[in-house]
Amino acid sequence: MNEVIYWYSESREGEYPFHVSLAGCTDGTNYQMERKKSTTFVAAYVQSGKGTLIYEGESHALLPGDVFFLHTNSRHTYFGDKKDPFTFLWCNATGILISYLINAYELATSIVVRDPSAQKLFDELHEICRNNTDADVVDLQCAVKFHEIISSAARVVKASVQTGNLAQQIKWMIDNNLKRSLTIQEIAERLGYSEAHINRTFKGEYEETPYHYMLRTKLSSAQRLLQGTDLKVKQVAEFFGFNDEFHFSNAFYKQFGYRPKNVERKKIPE
Repeated sequence: MNEVIYWYSESREGEYPFHVSLAGCTDGTNYQMERKKSTTFVAAYVQSGKGTLIYEGESHALLPGDVFFLHTNSRHTYFGDKKDPFTFLWCNATGILISYLINAYELATSIVVRDPSAQKLFDELHEICRNNTDADVVDLQCAVKFHEIISSAARVVKASVQTGNLAQQIKWMIDNNLKRSLTIQEIAERLGYSEAHINRTFKGEYEETPYHYMLRTKLSSAQRLLQGTDLKVKQVAEFFGFNDEFHFSNAFYKQFGYRPKNVERKKIPE
């Protein structure tokens, strides 16, 4: 393994809404990274070669032109191919801005996105890191570049799903309507199919019903929002279209085994 570090900074968690702690480029020869509960958000771009990402138990192939996002508190492992190991650009960051952008662009469930145009954005982000020594300057300028990376990935996801198969279109509709109570009937009417066909098609592709996928995704996004912000439980419940805080709390407990009021909060700046 060969790794070049372009930026390192001590943790400033609780001080700034966006902070770059580490950035660099890694040659994935004989490389493996494992995090059982990541304390940072990682955005990375595969320049060349191949790799594998196992994210929350699901395996993803990593190929040139892929951007991959590793969320805070996630469990993941990634490593290079033995014959053709990947080289990837990366940035580790913390701060409440990340949660806001991921939720605003509906990327909570998008772990690997094929976006070759992102290489330029990562190169520019790394140039900021190499050419500055002031952490305030790096954090501010990289926050703008990070927003561009997220925005670019969101455009790719939207475009690919709109031209994809029916199951992907259903998933895209759900992912882009997490803030409201979208019903299966609405999905069926918009796409011109019966509810039974919508349920059967989606389950055949993703091994769960659209309703259960929608609920699971809302709750996972709500968990990240609670962890990364100082919003009240009632506000988060309303944000994701739950009828009331009681219903939200019960559903949250059923999925995670603890109440939303017990989520471990990060320190939020005054």
